[in-house]
Amino acid sequence: MLTRMMVLATSLILLWSCGTTGPVMAQGGNQGGNGGTPPGGILIDPDGSIRRNESESLSSSRLKKLLSDAKKKTAGEVDRVSSLRCVSLQMLEKECNRLLTAGTALPVEIACLAGLTRIDYVCFVGDSDSSSGEEADVILAGPAEPVAVLPGGRAVGTESGRPVVLLDDFLVALRNVRNLQPVGCSFDPDPQRLAASQQYLNQNQQQNSVRAGVKMFERMAEVLGNWKISVFGVPQTSRMALAMVEADYMLKQLTLGRENPGVRGFRSQLMLLKPGEDIMRRWWFVISYDAIETDSERRCFHLSGSRIQLKGQDEVTDASGNRRDADTNRKSTELYASQFTEKIDELAAKVIAFADLQNLIDVLTVNAIIRRSRDEGVCQWNPGLFADETALPAAQFAAPAFVPSLSNARTAGRGFLVGLVAGGVSVDTRTVLDPAHLVTADREFPVLRPVSVTPARWWWDVSQEKPLDNR
Repeated sequence: MLTRMMVLATSLILLWSCGTTGPVMAQGGNQGGNGGTPPGGILIDPDGSIRRNESESLSSSRLKKLLSDAKKKTAGEVDRVSSLRCVSLQMLEKECNRLLTAGTALPVEIACLAGLTRIDYVCFVGDSDSSSGEEADVILAGPAEPVAVLPGGRAVGTESGRPVVLLDDFLVALRNVRNLQPVGCSFDPDPQRLAASQQYLNQNQQQNSVRAGVKMFERMAEVLGNWKISVFGVPQTSRMALAMVEADYMLKQLTLGRENPGVRGFRSQLMLLKPGEDIMRRWWFVISYDAIETDSERRCFHLSGSRIQLKGQDEVTDASGNRRDADTNRKSTELYASQFTEKIDELAAKVIAFADLQNLIDVLTVNAIIRRSRDEGVCQWNPGLFADETALPAAQFAAPAFVPSLSNARTAGRGFLVGLVAGGVSVDTRTVLDPAHLVTADREFPVLRPVSVTPARWWWDVSQEKPLDNR
């Protein structure tokens, strides 16, 4: 007897309230052009289908050696570890203007925002008419490390191996994400092929061996065929779009048990299934900060927590391939989602695409805070060069178009086989700046304005022991 089950996950959706190989801005000007090899863990074939970039699949020992070698080559103040590094957007924009006017390519430290591996703070200082004696500015702050570039082209910190926050992603968010518009991507099966796969399963339930069962599920994946990738809210050729697609793809791999993340106690959805669970599922990430704290004047915001959380929903499919939510979820659905969420920081330390998604959520959240604060008159910084796609174009790559259906199977009990075919993920962050989620801090924030940086520059390191004074 053969027990079957399908997991259909759809829509990587980022709804906000409010990209050459190597660091994507490092070349300056036309960073990567249109159709270049994307940095990261996926490759895009000429027909638009995506597949794993094996050059980034490094062993632990090889990764440690690569990062160690990179640390030996670093030099200069920016190439040091900092528990709290600040980046001034106003001063950074001036530096980019100066370099581009001189015909000089933007260096790696600008591409990688001085090595920030996370954004913990965003603060607003000064005013637009300089009556305070200080120009209007936005300061981003978080931990920082020297930067290394993996064989696949992704820029990471040499200490943690985490991806760094990229100026390119910030520019894409700043130029495209506004007015509550949705941002993200979706993996969508063809309804007719989905209906055909259901019919195929109904006609081939009885298999006399595990091997025959495995072949059946492989055939079902062929019947389902490629799933269409759609990107919305940001250019589908942007690095941000590709990073979201990669996070979706890696979630499927872990869900199916096709890859082991190396996290103790983590079990794939396939391993959690029990015979008889003939149901479809979709999975999606939601934004999950422990808190977004702000001061009483809402000039400084502190972001803390894991950034992402996994949700799951059982679905049912009719004879035409149309899907709807099931009335209730199976226990295995809730268990997989909860254990994934509990281990998200461990997973992000092992699966770099998830850490990259955490950074994207920071970038998009910061963009939302800036826009909301500008509407409220608190943020008076207005981008010039950073808003100009012609003067400072973002990197462009070939657009992802298709993802192949994936399947896996295992034995369960005596003679039972459980198999999976999986889709995508979704994230919904419309409530990121809902007043209910903002907490007025009852503690002091660190001083983020530069104290004694000579000459004045666009980044600096500060102590976290000083009180808030960002007015």
